[in-house]
Amino acid sequence: MSSGKDVDARRTDTRARLIDATIDRIDRAGYASLSAADVARACGVSAPAMYKHFPDRDALLLAALRELSTRAAADAGWAGEAPPKAGREDPHGTLLSVGAWMMRWARDHPRLHDFLLHSPLALRASAEPGDGWEFPLLGVVRHSIEELRGRLGLDVEPKRFLALVWATVEGAGALAARGVDGADPGLLSDGLDAYIEHFSTTPARKDPRP
Repeated sequence: MSSGKDVDARRTDTRARLIDATIDRIDRAGYASLSAADVARACGVSAPAMYKHFPDRDALLLAALRELSTRAAADAGWAGEAPPKAGREDPHGTLLSVGAWMMRWARDHPRLHDFLLHSPLALRASAEPGDGWEFPLLGVVRHSIEELRGRLGLDVEPKRFLALVWATVEGAGALAARGVDGADPGLLSDGLDAYIEHFSTTPARKDPRP
């Protein structure tokens, strides 16, 4: 009889293989048509066995999104704590590194880029309050933006600054994914510097939403 430790290790391996297979299939065909049953077959796992790990398709996709966000943060050069202690990171450099990585990655993996940023699960995660560290790439971006705003004393509301910087990073990635000429990391640096200059001299605007 296998020990409890052996059973736990086997379950973890199966779970990891299911997540890896999900990411691979999204990379090749997108997330909209992904079938949990197809993922199970690709891993040689029965549907009932898969449902012991993931009760439904959304749970499988959510696990894949978390794993992809973790890999993305690491690939983008993040090697710090999550969340880090205030003052320990270079927020300006981190944002540029994330953006430059995203532009490269969007060109090579446009379907994963779409899943990570635009899928319903991703949009729901980005809209939730909090620091976002359940999804490390989102946590890195939110933390870096808040650190940058605080250190430079920028006169702008956090939500507004987050939206502007994230739109620049995401937009540059989308241009790169479509092969637009001139889509390079210089766009990110110029955009971020322009925001910093603007909010260093312009009074904060109130959020028009109720």
